[in-house]
Order: sequence, then structure tokens, then C-alpha cells
Amino acid sequence: MAYVEETSVKKAEMAERLQRREDERLQGVHSRKTARHEAVIAEETVDHFRGDFDRLQGIIEAALAGAAVDRLTSADQKAKYFDDLSVSIDQLQRLLTDSVQFLPAFSVEKAQDVINQLKVSVDGRRSAALPKKKFAFRSDKKKVSTKAEVDDGDQVDSQKGDAQRIKTKISTIAACGFSQVTGEDLMKSREDISGRDLSLSSLVNCNVRLNGSPIAFHANNLVNCKVFCGPISGSAFVDSCRGCVFVLACQQLRVHSTTETEFYLHVTSRAIIEDCKEVAFAPFNWTYDEIETDYKESGLDRTRNNWNDIDDFNWLSSDVLSPNWTLIEEKNRVTSWD
Repeated sequence: MAYVEETSVKKAEMAERLQRREDERLQGVHSRKTARHEAVIAEETVDHFRGDFDRLQGIIEAALAGAAVDRLTSADQKAKYFDDLSVSIDQLQRLLTDSVQFLPAFSVEKAQDVINQLKVSVDGRRSAALPKKKFAFRSDKKKVSTKAEVDDGDQVDSQKGDAQRIKTKISTIAACGFSQVTGEDLMKSREDISGRDLSLSSLVNCNVRLNGSPIAFHANNLVNCKVFCGPISGSAFVDSCRGCVFVLACQQLRVHSTTETEFYLHVTSRAIIEDCKEVAFAPFNWTYDEIETDYKESGLDRTRNNWNDIDDFNWLSSDVLSPNWTLIEEKNRVTSWD
């Protein structure tokens, strides 16, 4: 009797140890998954900052290097031109200030140096274009209008356009795209989307063709749509879509809360899904005129494609593949999109 009780105790202790080991294993898997998730988010956040910072810096530097201000004839127009540049630098400073908490110290220092140099450059150009007036006694002689001064009134609209150019560029670099459309064929050209942030939202039964190289791509709440997009220099984000087909090339793909959707994908970094069901993947196979030019503009490596390396943040097991995604068999892939 004592032997039986001792055996039962040992079995219970063994079962408890095994359960504890399994709990520790699962906790380790979860911790590694969480750490990887946080690392990816941090990486994306830094990349997003760098992309926004570099684009805005490029716009300001292009405005400083251009001759638009030289075509302005009135001091008020020139002053406004430089005021707009200063506003742009303030935006750059706010972007850095809001991002300090997740940026490495050396990145913060480097970005601040860029901002300081831009301020010096703007002040220098402003001083050259708008020198301070020297003190002088007023003359009673009446000023005679010249031909240039007469023509100045005729050119005011053109000059105002130059003065507003930097401000317009900053506002228009924001998202372009389509929203709240049903049952239509939609298209944007290289001139429309290259260097822009693309946004598609609330589309139903639409075919969307986007020729060009945008800097980022966002699709939200699409139903039964086919979307074709040229090489995206940054990330593509797909959220809350159902019954769609996405044919796109990008640096990174993030897919959230999406079901019954196929991706024909070229991704140079990784594809990540979260809260998704029945999503499937195949290699990117769309082409159009000037796609090679767009690839060069995007900086994507055509020889590197991780289309079949999918990371599911809702699947903790490292031994079993996630049931939330599959690879499209070659015999079932669409080969022609025309």
C-alpha cells in the first residue's frame, strides 16, 4: 500500500515537472515572439522617421539650391518665400523632437546637425536676397517708374506661385489615392504617384492600377478588389481587407485583420501578418512600361525576393507552420493580368 502511494506521488511530481517545463517553454517562445515583434515595430518606426526626415530635408535643400527666389521682384514675396522655408524647418524640428524617444543618440545628433545647417543656409540666403537697408537722407525727387516695375504687376501670379512652391510640395507629398469608390477601374500614372504616399480606402469591387514608384502604400477596408502597384521604396500596409488580390513590390509588407486575400509579392525584407485568416502568397509577376525605371527609382533589389517567408505574429509555435496563410501552388497562380 505504501509502495502504491509512493509511486502515485512520484508520478504526480513527474507530471508537475513536465507541465512546468512545458509552461516555461511556451513562455520562452512567447517572450521571443514578443521581443521580435517589438524589435520589428521599433525598426519600422525608425525607418519611417528616416524616410519622412530625408524627404522633407530634400525638399528644403532643393528649394535652397533653386533659382525660384531670384525670379521674385518684391521684398514681400521674397520674405514670404523664406518664411515658408523656415516653417518647413520647424516641421523638421518637430518631427525630430517627437521621435527622440525611439531614435539612437547618434541619429538624433546627426539629424539635429542637419536642421542647424539648414537654418544657417536659409539665414544666409535670406540676408543675400533681402539686405538690410542702409540709413540715408530722404530725397524729394520723385521716383520714375521703369519698364520692369510696370511689368511687375503683370507677373504677380507667376511670382506668387514661386513663393508658394515649397509650401505646396510639403503638403502634396502626403497621401494620394482613392477612397469610397464602388465598381470602377481606377488608375494613377508615374507622374501621379512617384515619390508620394499612396492611400486606398473603402473600395468595393474595384480594379486599381498604380504605375510608378511610391514611397509607401496603405490599403484599408477594401472588399473584392484587385490592386496592382509598382515598386514601393518603403513599406506596404494592408488592413481590414477581404476577398482581394494585391500584386505589389515593396521593401516590407505588413498585413492586419485581413481575410481571403491573395498577395503576388516581391518583398526584399519580410512579410508580416497579424490577425489574418486565409491569406495566400505567390511571387510578383506583373509588368508594365517603364517598370525597370521604377525599380531603379525605388532602390529595391530585383534579385532578392522573400515572398514565401511569412511571419505570423499570432502563431507562437516554431515547429508547426501557421494555418493562417498558405503558398499558392504554381498550377493555381494567375500568369497573365491583361
